[in-house]
Amino acid sequence: MTDRTKRIIRIIIGLLAIIVVGIGGTHGYLLIKESTKAVRIDEEERPVPVKVVSVEKGVIEQVLVLTGNVEPQFAVEIVPKISGRLERLALKDGTPVDIGVKVKKGEVIAEIDRAAFVARVTQAEAAVSVARASLAKAEADLADKEKEKERTVRLFEEGAGTERQRDKAVADYDRALASRSLAAAQIEQAVASLEAVTVDLGETYLKATISGVVTRKYMDEGSMVGPGVPVVRIINLDKIKIMADIPGLYQELLVPGKTEVEVKFEGLRDKFHAKISKISEEHRASTRTIPVEIWMDNKRKDDEASGVYLIRAGMYATVRLTLKRHEDAVVIPSDTLIRRGGKHYVFLADDHQARRVEVTTGIRSADRVEVLSGLNEGDRLVVTGQQRLTHGAAIDVLKNGNGHEK
Repeated sequence: MTDRTKRIIRIIIGLLAIIVVGIGGTHGYLLIKESTKAVRIDEEERPVPVKVVSVEKGVIEQVLVLTGNVEPQFAVEIVPKISGRLERLALKDGTPVDIGVKVKKGEVIAEIDRAAFVARVTQAEAAVSVARASLAKAEADLADKEKEKERTVRLFEEGAGTERQRDKAVADYDRALASRSLAAAQIEQAVASLEAVTVDLGETYLKATISGVVTRKYMDEGSMVGPGVPVVRIINLDKIKIMADIPGLYQELLVPGKTEVEVKFEGLRDKFHAKISKISEEHRASTRTIPVEIWMDNKRKDDEASGVYLIRAGMYATVRLTLKRHEDAVVIPSDTLIRRGGKHYVFLADDHQARRVEVTTGIRSADRVEVLSGLNEGDRLVVTGQQRLTHGAAIDVLKNGNGHEK
């Protein structure tokens, strides 16, 4: 056998091998394809396991949770109107005015050194006396000048006096009249000065402008005080107000005196119920929120006789605001909703088939949502497995241990 013959035989054998491999691969591909198709068909026909619940009606609320700060009903700082040395910082019975001390409106709580102001009052009183004496002298002088003027004028008219004498008497009278007016004005000035220093003397007593408790003490006895420098701070906690900011988009849902809130204070176990008292007419431009005030009666820590309030100024408050409340509403778990193309759907179990239903939703609260249309009470709602469903898909409703639907 020649070399040429051998090469031809090898080529033929190689071609036959390629043909055999190709036929085998095609057959294998077809087998795999058929197998995969069978599995897919099997999976499509197999029911999807789901859990269902009966649709029920109930109460649902739209709730907004905010944070707020507690402020006292009234808060003032007692600031002197005059300058001087703080001689006394104590109540009438000798109780030192310090943090925690209760005071009553109008009660004297401090005293500025009065000596200089008493001296000024005495001096002003003396000035009033001098001014009154000057007025008395001016009135007596005026009376004399008036008589002299009348006498001189009469003599002149009778031809017994001169024109010069008459003019001098009239001028003397006019000067006396002016002196009397000046003396009267000086009395008014002296009296006004006396009233001013008397007021200053009264300002040496610092009085509580509200009833409450002292929460800050800025000065000690012996310190120099003056206008603009507070001595103590007093707050009244009979009522407290909670300051909070609510997003502006809820403006139409807020009604003073009607919108209910539930308040929880940091460090207190109890929850308190109140209503929004005031709503600002101005939004905060930086946050687009509405400032609101929630007023509440405070409580004593132990009993009504106790002097310690339960809620204190500066505490942190969590405010739970009920914006809407719907009763007898169709309510479903919010995770049963499927959103597609801007619409909401749920799946219902009709025997062993899934039925997709479009629904219209209302308010939401935590993990629940209100359904306004599309569902009725008693419908069998798919709550587990709905993400794998299509309309008309076969389903297998799982049972619980009691043989009921889950």
